[in-house]
Amino acid sequence: MRHLGRWLKWGLLALIGLFLAWQLWLLGWVLLWKWVDPGTTRFMEIRLAELQVRNPAARLQQQWLPYRQISPYLKRAIIASEDAKFVDHEGFDWEGIQKAMEKNQKKKKILRLFLIIGACLSTYYATCLVLFNVNPEVMDYHIKYHTGFPKSMALVTFAIYLTVTITPLFISSIKKTHLMGILMFLSCAVTAIFFTQFLTSVWCFFAAIISVVIFWILRDSKRKFNFDNMLII
Repeated sequence: MRHLGRWLKWGLLALIGLFLAWQLWLLGWVLLWKWVDPGTTRFMEIRLAELQVRNPAARLQQQWLPYRQISPYLKRAIIASEDAKFVDHEGFDWEGIQKAMEKNQKKKKILRLFLIIGACLSTYYATCLVLFNVNPEVMDYHIKYHTGFPKSMALVTFAIYLTVTITPLFISSIKKTHLMGILMFLSCAVTAIFFTQFLTSVWCFFAAIISVVIFWILRDSKRKFNFDNMLII
């Protein structure tokens, strides 16, 4: 059983490692394009395909220019098309992302319910942290937390915590959140089975690594949001 747990742990870490390697591969392309001009962009290919429907002989023509020779109005237009609220936020247009990500009103109501339950649970845990002692102890290279929280509520609150943490990832209409839900569930299952007494610290470790998926989801959702707006225009 112990060997199985070790294999599952390394298997999960291998999956996370492959995901990080893929992200680094994408980052490598971005860095390469700093010195090497890309042949075409995705939007250029889309527009060319639309033209070739009406004129099969249509071909793409382009000429690279130094940045200083490009009109400042064109630069501003590109910024506006990418993110019209660029000067009004600090990196992410959360309102725009939310509108683009969750269009299904029924799912929004369900997710809002989970949000309320999660907020109540957070309030309960925050109260426990104030009223009871929490003593961490290092054991077998892991951290074990000794708490004075009410034991009668421990199982119930943990079940609620799992529900409000993982279930919304499968309810969301964004397909890629399902991957994060699967990774969270598997990491929780491995931790609960093989690291029971270190559940809090080990699962938080896995969750911290898996959280890089959030950046991936936000990046692709922002790209889809901008593309949909272009199609509407």
